[in-house]
Amino acid sequence: MKYVIKILFISYVCLTSPLLAQEISKSDIIIGEVSGRMDYNNITSILETTYQPVQFTKRYNTFKLHKSSPREVVFNNSNVRKSPRKIVFRFFESELEMLAALITNEIDFTYSESIKIAEEVQKANPSIRIIFQPKPLNYVKMIAYNNKNPLFSSREVRQALTIAINKHYILRQILDSRANLTSSPVDKQSRLYENVFREFKFNPQSAIKQLQNAGWYDSNQDGILENRNKPFRFVLYYEKGVLPDEDIARMIKLHWLRIGIDVSIQPLSKREIKDVKQRGEYDAILMNQYFGQNIEYFEDIFSESGKNNYMNYSNKTVNYFFQLSRKADNNTREQLFRGIINTITLDQPATFLFFIWIDWYFIHSDKLQNFQEENGILKPFDQWQLKK
Repeated sequence: MKYVIKILFISYVCLTSPLLAQEISKSDIIIGEVSGRMDYNNITSILETTYQPVQFTKRYNTFKLHKSSPREVVFNNSNVRKSPRKIVFRFFESELEMLAALITNEIDFTYSESIKIAEEVQKANPSIRIIFQPKPLNYVKMIAYNNKNPLFSSREVRQALTIAINKHYILRQILDSRANLTSSPVDKQSRLYENVFREFKFNPQSAIKQLQNAGWYDSNQDGILENRNKPFRFVLYYEKGVLPDEDIARMIKLHWLRIGIDVSIQPLSKREIKDVKQRGEYDAILMNQYFGQNIEYFEDIFSESGKNNYMNYSNKTVNYFFQLSRKADNNTREQLFRGIINTITLDQPATFLFFIWIDWYFIHSDKLQNFQEENGILKPFDQWQLKK
């Protein structure tokens, strides 16, 4: 990792234009983002509610959109008496490229899930303040399947895909053991979690047997399973340039190949992922998903009529429970909710992988101050101050 960052550091210094450096004002806050992590065309709506990881409040209305492009989104501060003068979101192709810009003082703030990157940035530029913040509860990294695709229409097949992945190995090798393993859309720390929820443990032999029960065999001995002469082959998308997603996607590809499934992995920008989800034109996506701890949030995603049911998931029991919950009292709704989660866990419309604990935040403390509450939580950007 340190050699990669060092090479990118040199490349970025060589490629950064003098004009770009001149455009950066000391009275602006430059935020680094990855095109795979955030849709540049959707920042305004995000600012109106919340920006992960910095919370915005209703009074946060002095920043008006000035210009927007795939490379940069600029907001002007209409309150000239306060700093910062502008908030600039600058987009990069990868986290490594973005962090090279951080090291060379081209951006003031960004974040990452990677502890390895945090360690290397600290070595490269000690003036960068590195702090960690807990991720929201039920913020899960998962593989979403398009359940309308015949490859994923069988519960048995989806379960086989899940138990063919060695989550423990990924947790140790890529995530530095800084995440909770899961087979469910809710964390064990959640009030909604119950011990009866099934745990899908790594078992490639059982995965092969389940696939055979579903009609998948390597009939022509080419190493890839077939069903009615159709090979088990599909594309797994992941968020472009986002670490550790690229490493996780590669590892999952290897795990699935070992049981006879041929997967191509392909990075997409956040906007491209949003488009393929809306059109239903995808096979599987490695992504982060937040699940709110209320039944309405789950209904929006997992109900057959849900507006955000991008996985095209349908289960008669789940739909019926959602229907009953609308007129039920609070205790009954809670029991129905747990029944819904239990059924979703059994169905595996997505392979639920990890609840990652924290994000690492990088802040140029030589330039900025008043960016943190006493409890360590970051303040909204409009409260940040520029050092004189």
